[in-house]
Amino acid sequence: NFYFMRPESYNNGIRVLDGRKESGRILADNMMAKGIKIDGVVPIKESGSPAGSGFSERSGIPIIDAVGTSHYVGRSFTLSDQTQREDAVSSKHTIIPDHIKGKSLATIDDSTLRGTTSRIINTGLLRGGASKIHQGAASPPGIDKCTLGVDLRNKKELPAAEVADRPLADIEVFMAKRINSTTMTYLTLDQTSQAFGRETRSMCTACLGGEHPVHGLQEEFPQKASPIVGKPKLAVRISG
Repeated sequence: NFYFMRPESYNNGIRVLDGRKESGRILADNMMAKGIKIDGVVPIKESGSPAGSGFSERSGIPIIDAVGTSHYVGRSFTLSDQTQREDAVSSKHTIIPDHIKGKSLATIDDSTLRGTTSRIINTGLLRGGASKIHQGAASPPGIDKCTLGVDLRNKKELPAAEVADRPLADIEVFMAKRINSTTMTYLTLDQTSQAFGRETRSMCTACLGGEHPVHGLQEEFPQKASPIVGKPKLAVRISG
């Protein structure tokens, strides 16, 4: 919902774009509840634009276009090599420092998984003159690999997985240090479901610490009582 689906499509009768905006509104509630002072909202385009819009709407804090995005560079997350990912992020995003000097900024993205994009952008904003960076992800922390579509084979690539057994507040503190931000704020699983009008158990949340929709639910094949002995009379090759 927050990562794969086309924004104009529908999920459970809710347009995905609207669900992502609602995620941003809930994220604003979470960040405001911490008493964080923010002067401007910086959506990380394009993925964070809907949530950034919802965040700005709910908080009343204006959007500052401080990060430029090249449309000639694809998603860095799908690249297999960390050096390639960092080079792609540096080529894709540029800092526009004119209106950020001395300001406390909320950088809003749809998710913070490996943290490569967030770390590079946050560092650039601080070098550009921002006083503080408060990162917001319109989703829960990614703590496990995805077996249903994302090219992520090992959860060791996800920093939050190192502290997955800790409370969310501790994970946020840990991730803030990893991505060079003053604070980090996530949504909970239930808040993500709420934004899209779903029950949490009706969504695939395995990579976020929830239940896997397939594992453990497949029908088990019956085991043969005794092993096959002797020379087989028929051999079947199955491919695909």
